[in-house]
Amino acid sequence: MKRALGLAAVLLAALIVGGAVVAILYSPPPELGSYSSGRADLGAYRASLAGGLGYNTDTIASTPLVLRGVSDPAAHIVFAVGVSRPYSASEIEAFDDFVTRGGVLVVADDFGFANTLAVKFGVTFDKVPLLDSNFQKNVSLARARALLTTSKGEDLTFDLLLNEPTALTVSPSLLSGANPSARIVATSSPDSYLDNDGNRRKDDTDTKGPFPQMVVVAHGRGTVMFIADPALFTNEMLDAAGSDNRKFALALPDALARGSNAGTILFDESRHAPAPQARLAAAGLASLVVPTKDPFWQWIFLGSLGLAIAVLLALVKPEERLTHHRSGLARVRTSPMASPIERITRLARERVRAVHGVREESPAPETLAVLATDDRLRRVVRGENGASDDDTLKDLLTRIRNYGKGSR
Repeated sequence: MKRALGLAAVLLAALIVGGAVVAILYSPPPELGSYSSGRADLGAYRASLAGGLGYNTDTIASTPLVLRGVSDPAAHIVFAVGVSRPYSASEIEAFDDFVTRGGVLVVADDFGFANTLAVKFGVTFDKVPLLDSNFQKNVSLARARALLTTSKGEDLTFDLLLNEPTALTVSPSLLSGANPSARIVATSSPDSYLDNDGNRRKDDTDTKGPFPQMVVVAHGRGTVMFIADPALFTNEMLDAAGSDNRKFALALPDALARGSNAGTILFDESRHAPAPQARLAAAGLASLVVPTKDPFWQWIFLGSLGLAIAVLLALVKPEERLTHHRSGLARVRTSPMASPIERITRLARERVRAVHGVREESPAPETLAVLATDDRLRRVVRGENGASDDDTLKDLLTRIRNYGKGSR
């Protein structure tokens, strides 16, 4: 029996590893990478900011929660170009805090999940294709005119060419009053329309333009800008013929910073691809099933795989849960050979990761330490425990269990 179970485990592992290898080798890279050179990437724009204008550029690869650790938000501009997955509540709070303290945020999207963040600032992406009846060669290309004011007070106008954008809806309260907190800086042409029925022709079912396509919102001491087309910054569209796309994109940081000392530009790439674990599992399973064309054998394979998984799960001893908090900690694994201090450190890191919604499985301890609001736990997360007597360990364990249950 043990040999049979062992053989099943080895077979299952080989199938999963084989599928994972195929998934890694054949999965296309995510688009909109700031260091990539594909047509739908942002490499040329980032290089121009860094080389031609002298900005420091970097990426946010794991989670925007790291913005909570930025001590001088006014020195930073964050670009979120393309939002393929929703932001969590804690990540939205991190963006809000960053902007409130003086940071600049640029959100460029069309049909993704930017509304999970935009509604926080009174703006929504309509997520319906915006077309223009005066298109040239390609119905997907729409023109827009934008106005930016430089840090020196100079007004600049740009004629832009967008690639199947959408429109923005701005809360009327942001645009009203003697000193409105929002201003529309780009609109589509009077011949534009929202293609509500998807037939790519202007008819009675479509909503007629012009529409807001870029809006700047003052929030706290900072600024948020929403752009209804992420393609504007891509390698393909940056130098589109007959457009001022590049001039606009390069003038944008100065216009938004408005004379502050903003010298670092961060590209949020944490939302460019599906969750790695889900993408790997799906691609791996597909790579194992697809080569078998006969439906009968596909069902046999899937049934055998499911049975093997069920047997292995039945043999796994349930792990102790640290908390029953809904959004909180998953099962915590600790080595039986680990010292009490090592176990406490692992539990503290897992607790902080769960409370603040950090999806990365193994984030850097310093990243978690920045998020921790309890000074004692912050030192533990960093590995600076400093004591090992029973009373201290009991106090730390109590702090870990109670962390996040009250207001944060």
